[in-house]
Amino acid sequence: MVELALSELDGADILVNNAGIQYTALCRSSRRSLGRDHRDNLSSAFHSNSAALPKMLQRNWGRIST
Repeated sequence: MVELALSELDGADILVNNAGIQYTALCRSSRRSLGRDHRDNLSSAFHSNSAALPKMLQRNWGRIST
């Protein structure tokens, strides 16, 4: 997703980390699913930031938000 935006738009000015998994029934969730979803929420932000940040630094401009 970030690579497509960078190639189509010639850079990224803003990255909003908005993806994530939300529990609606935490009492029915297992410890395993909690760990998996926590990992997925963190890794999605990490990978998006890692893809966008080098181009922002190269352009000396950009904002990353949560």
